[in-house]
Amino acid sequence: MDIIKDILLYSEAKPLLFTRLYFWGFFAVLLLFYSFLYKKNPLRNAYLFIISLFFYYKSGGYFFTLLIFSTIADFTLGQLIYSAKTITKKKLFVGSSIFINLLLLGYFKYTYFFTDLFNIAFKTDFQVINF
Repeated sequence: MDIIKDILLYSEAKPLLFTRLYFWGFFAVLLLFYSFLYKKNPLRNAYLFIISLFFYYKSGGYFFTLLIFSTIADFTLGQLIYSAKTITKKKLFVGSSIFINLLLLGYFKYTYFFTDLFNIAFKTDFQVINF
């Protein structure tokens, strides 16, 4: 039972990295099942999506929820862009998609930087909360 837990659950001490033997076993199993599904487009795409989510979960823990959020937001906005009748609405939806993705990127890339700048400028001791 512990072996199955180790395989399926994220461990901060043992993330799924390219340099580990576990990754290459994972990759071999992925390719084995992919070889049976490569001609069935919908099933293949669903399989690769689920395996990708599992890979991101095993590599970075719960950050895969950001990937899910970004995927759902972009898919929904893509559908809205397709169904929009005016150029203005299409541009608004494209801008919304860009804004959401840049906001996520900016937060995770620059939060520590801006917090440090703020602490230096105003002599405070704010800390970034890392969930």
